[in-house]
Amino acid sequence: MTPTNLFVVRNAGNVIDDDVLGSLEYAVEHLSTSLIVVMGHSGCGAVKATEALIKSGGSAGGHIDALVNKIKPTILALPANHTLSDSVKANAMASAAQAISQSSIIEEAIKAGEIKVISAEFDLATKLVTFNA
Repeated sequence: MTPTNLFVVRNAGNVIDDDVLGSLEYAVEHLSTSLIVVMGHSGCGAVKATEALIKSGGSAGGHIDALVNKIKPTILALPANHTLSDSVKANAMASAAQAISQSSIIEEAIKAGEIKVISAEFDLATKLVTFNA
């Protein structure tokens, strides 16, 4: 099978859920994907909203709360003086780790040397991507 050049799974806040994992697993198993990049971006609205809701103690309402609740633990684990950029980076890194830990298909492909999972941030102003170590 010819590898796919680019297979995009996009959702607010880069959160990992069954739909995202299913899409990633499909890409790994059926499209010979060799790299998964979880990419946050500067000023991410979902992360920014989560920050605001943590400070206010409020709730977003509707299904947006599901996004917020997936992002919140990562932000709460950061030092009190963190920046929005720190939160975006930490969220992307946590989502990449979750994709590995929650999917035996992805985990096995990593162990077999068939795929890598990394995280990065896209700066909307400069159009530069910074890959996380």
